[in-house]
Order: sequence, then structure tokens, then C-alpha cells
Amino acid sequence: EETAEEAIQAEDYATAQAMLQAAQKLDPSDVSVESKLVEVDGKLFELGFFQALESGQPDEAYRMLSEISQSSNFPSIRSGLSDTADPMASYFVELADQATREGNLADAYRLFVQAREIRRLLGKGQSAMLPEESRFVDVIKKHYWDARKKEENPGLAWAYLSVVKSLEPSSPSLRRMERETREDVVKRAIKRLGALPFETSEAGQEFGEAVASKLVEYLFRSVPNDLEILEREALQKIIKEAELGGELELLAVDYLVEGDILEARVDTTRETGQNTRRVVTGEVTKPNPKHEYWKGLSRGERADTPEPPETITVKNEEMVSYDVTMHRKVGVFEVSYRIVEAGSARVRFADSVRRKAEHSDTSTGGVQIGDFKVPFKMANLPSDLEILGDLADAVSEEIGRRLSEELDDPEFDYEQIAMRYASEGNFAEASEQFAYADVLSQRKGKDVSDLRRRMNEAAIASIEPRSVAAARKR
Repeated sequence: EETAEEAIQAEDYATAQAMLQAAQKLDPSDVSVESKLVEVDGKLFELGFFQALESGQPDEAYRMLSEISQSSNFPSIRSGLSDTADPMASYFVELADQATREGNLADAYRLFVQAREIRRLLGKGQSAMLPEESRFVDVIKKHYWDARKKEENPGLAWAYLSVVKSLEPSSPSLRRMERETREDVVKRAIKRLGALPFETSEAGQEFGEAVASKLVEYLFRSVPNDLEILEREALQKIIKEAELGGELELLAVDYLVEGDILEARVDTTRETGQNTRRVVTGEVTKPNPKHEYWKGLSRGERADTPEPPETITVKNEEMVSYDVTMHRKVGVFEVSYRIVEAGSARVRFADSVRRKAEHSDTSTGGVQIGDFKVPFKMANLPSDLEILGDLADAVSEEIGRRLSEELDDPEFDYEQIAMRYASEGNFAEASEQFAYADVLSQRKGKDVSDLRRRMNEAAIASIEPRSVAAARKR
């Protein structure tokens, strides 16, 4: 410990750290050793941080801070760095401002973000935007307004706005810009879907529109944030306008659900037979065997034995047969369907669904013999139309479930597409797709911090060609 103190006085912090770590292993409960070790760790970090800056390696300096911030004793180290927090952050701000002036926006943005993170990690909050940041934000805002003028790029505008917001989070004008831009992005990001009446054979002609309507109803309930479902009247109007204009592409709708009712039938069978069984039809009176026995006794024996009844009443049993008919109905409903991308007529997804239902009951002809009676009974079965209607509903629900699985969470698809564009160096289109994923994810309350970071980087890279290689590497 004494050697460590000498090393501290000589500003040989590496030696002091090694000595203190050894002392701590010998006596982990020594508070003074722990306190000195925290001080030395802070000094070593501070020294390494500024050495990295002096050698032109700000990213390395930032990495060192990020690494030490994860250590368990960082809260104690941070208190010793309070005097140097502002100079650390200011150095990054100056580098960022220089990069802005040189047109190197990717480096400028990265350094501005790192400067803010340095202040946060070291307990120095920053609410107001710095003049250097304002110069950078003005450049990005110009690109934002240029993108807004191009109606086909609302996502790119949103990505630029996200960059601005990361440095200017509380501007009133920014909130208005954000609201208006989000509305434009949502219109582009959410796909519009319509379901055409399913083609039918003569047997299923009643169900073509019913299946499409039930399907639309299911999708409306299950994926309200992922798709805009067109009502039948709106879809028919779009189709009519496309036909009148000679356009095959239905630009006002993204997906069409088409289908064919392949089978809609009910098979009815009857099996008639007889039910024969022994039953009680009434009562009859006949001689009592006990009385006959009594009569055969001697006079003395009869005097000592009570006389039984001469007759007795017994149940009359007979074999009875009556007609019984087993009625059976088997309904079958089968549909093939597909999702078609309206603009390209490409089939995105195709499948088929088949459902079967069986209903059975018995009818009896009725019979009455004496006291025995089997009432006439008719079989109680649903009508063919009811059976097919229930099957059509079940098929519609199943198609809706499968389509919702195929079309839900479009934000994931947008993110994958964005990553592909970024890997190809098309950062403008990557920003557009990232923006769609960002807005839709927010609507579902998802964490978008990592997604937004990549979107912001792509947006900056779309402006400044020299940043392409760096953005690809990250």
C-alpha cells in the first residue's frame, strides 16, 4: 500500500493500480485500499481518454468511457471526473463542428451523439442545443424540407427529422413537423387490402360474397394496426375506375384477396330399419297357483291355512317392432385463395382450406299397443343452407387467421428490406424503409431505440457519400 502511494505521488498510476489490486486481494475488507483504487482507476481512465483524443482517436476515447461505465465502481469513479466532464464533451463537440463545416455529416452526427452521451454518463445533463449542434441541425432540416417536397419520400423525411429530434427534442415547431410527417409515413407504410367476392360454382353461388365479407371482418379485428381494410363498396369503386381508365394496376390498393369456392355440398343419407323388443303392454288376470295348491289340501289343513286369492294380476309382455330411420348429413366446403399484389399481379401467398361437418339424428314411425306407446318423432337436423353457412364461416375464419399470420408485423419486413438496401449502399431507400418500420413499431408500443439508431445513420449516409463506407462498416 505504501508503494502504491508513492506511485500515485509520482503519477505512475499503472503501477499504483497493480499494487492496490494486490493489496485488495490480501484484505478485501480494507476500505482505504478500495477508495485509493477507485481514485487510481479514474486517473488511469482520464489519462487514457485524453491521450486517445490527442492522438486523433475520439472513437477509442469514447469506447474507453463506455467500457468503464459498465464497471461496478463507476459511480465512485464518476464523482472524481466531474471537473473534466465538460472538457471531455466539449472536445467532441469541437470535432463534430469541424466535421460539419467540412461536410462530413456522418462523423459530425456520431461525435455530437457521443458528446451528449459523455455528459449523460458523467452526470452532466444537457437540455439546450449548442450553437455547434444548431449549425448541424440546420443542414439536416434543409434535407428534411427537400424530402417533404417529394411526396414519394415521406420516410426519408421522417428519418431526417429523427436525426434533428435526437439533438433538438423539445422544439414546438418540431412537434408539428413530426405529427405531419408521421401521418404521411403511416399512409405509405400501412398496406391497403381488399377482398373480391370468391368465384363460385352453381352449388356455392350463395357464398362467394359471404366468404369475402367474413374474411374482411376477421382481418379488421385481428390486424387493425397492420392493414387498412377496404370496404366492399370502396373496392368496387376502385375496380370500376381502373377498368374505365384501362388500368390493370389498382394503385389505390396494395393487396387483393381472390379465391374460388371449389366445393359446397351436403350429402344426405337415410338408413331405415326396425327396432324389436319385449315390452309391457298392460295387465291380465289369471288363476292364482297358490290358490290351486290350497284347494288340494285336506279339510283340516285348509282350516289351519288362510285361503289365498283365487286370481292374480300380472304384467303382459309382448314382442313389439316399429320403424326407425337414421338420418345423416355430411357437409363439405372447400376454398382455394391467394393474396395478389395489385401493382405487379404477383401472387404473394396461396393456399386452400377444406372443412367438413357431420350431423345425425333418428326418426321413428310411432306405434301403440295397449299401454305401450312409441310416439312419432321426426329427425331434427339443420337445413343444407345452415350447414353450408356455418362451414363458410369456419372457412372464412381460417383464411383470415392464415392471412393475418402472413401479413401481420409488416414493420419486421420493412426492417429487413431496409437492412438489405443499406448493405447495397442505397441509404436513401434504406432510410425510407427504416422509417416505415419505426412508425409502425411505435404504434404498437415497441422499443425502437436500436431501430432508430440505424435509421438515423442511414439518413446521414444518404446525404454524405463519403460516409457510405463507414456506415456499411458499422
